[in-house]
Amino acid sequence: IEIQSKTKKNVVIDQQSRVVLQEKTITSERTLINFINKIPGRKNLVFEESSISQWAYLTLKDKVDNLIICNPSYLGKKVASKNDYNDAFHLANELRCGHVVNVFHEDSKLMEIRSIVSHYKDIVKEITASKNRYNSILRSEAITGTGRKVYQTSKEDILICPSKQFVARQLFNQIHSLEEIKKEYLVFFKESTKENKMIQNLVTIPGIKEVRAHIIAAIVCS
Repeated sequence: IEIQSKTKKNVVIDQQSRVVLQEKTITSERTLINFINKIPGRKNLVFEESSISQWAYLTLKDKVDNLIICNPSYLGKKVASKNDYNDAFHLANELRCGHVVNVFHEDSKLMEIRSIVSHYKDIVKEITASKNRYNSILRSEAITGTGRKVYQTSKEDILICPSKQFVARQLFNQIHSLEEIKKEYLVFFKESTKENKMIQNLVTIPGIKEVRAHIIAAIVCS
C-alpha cells in the first residue's frame, strides 16, 4: 500500500509479480479493512514508515498474515516515473523479493510515548533555532550576552534598526512561549515515570533522568 494521510493506493500482486487487484481510495479504517477483505488466501502487506504508520499498524495487524512497515531508505531504486500506482507496485514487488527492511512497531504504551518524545524533541530543536536567530540579530549590531542571561530580559530596545527591534521582540516572545510548552512536557515525563516500571528502572542509572529515560524507552520499546 502507498499510504498517505488523505489517500492511499493499493496494489496486490501474485508470486509472478502480476497485478491481481488495485484501487485508490481515501485513507480510513473502513476502506483499509474493506480492501484487505477483498484479497483471498494468505496476505502479506507492506507500507512505508510515516506519521500514520502506528495507526495503520494497529488497524491492520490482525487482518493479515504478515505485516511489514518498511524503512523507505533501504528500498531499491524505482525505474518507473513516480506516481501512486508505481510506488505501490514497487513496494509490493520489493516485499515479494524480500528486499524490505522492517521498522519495529508494537501495540504498547511505550509506542504512545514514542510520539510524545518525538514532539518534545521538535520543541527543543525549535527553541535552539529561535535562540540562534535571536542571537544573530543581536550580534548584527555588536550586542552580546552571557549564557542564559541574554534570554531572561528582552534586548530589542537596544537595537537601532526598527525592523530588527520588531523581529527580535517576536523571537524573544517565541522563545518564552516554547519554553512554557517544554515545561508541560517535563511535567508529563515526571508523571509518566510514576506509572511505568521500565522508566523507573532507567532513572536509577547515574546520569539518566526522566527525559532521557523516556527517549531510551521510546526507541527501545520492547
